[in-house]
Amino acid sequence: VESSSEYLLLIKTAADRFPAVRDALGELHSYELPECVAISVEEGSTEYLDWIGESVK
Repeated sequence: VESSSEYLLLIKTAADRFPAVRDALGELHSYELPECVAISVEEGSTEYLDWIGESVK
């Protein structure tokens, strides 16, 4: 049994950018299989969601 500290990283991006985030995490993380999951947003502030969309281009 191995024990180590872990940290939660929350990345907000557009769905079409997820593959790039997943691939970068896989290359940069020290784990052989880092956890990387996508959680869809069903609703949110229109202004905020627009800002996210513009910010990740």
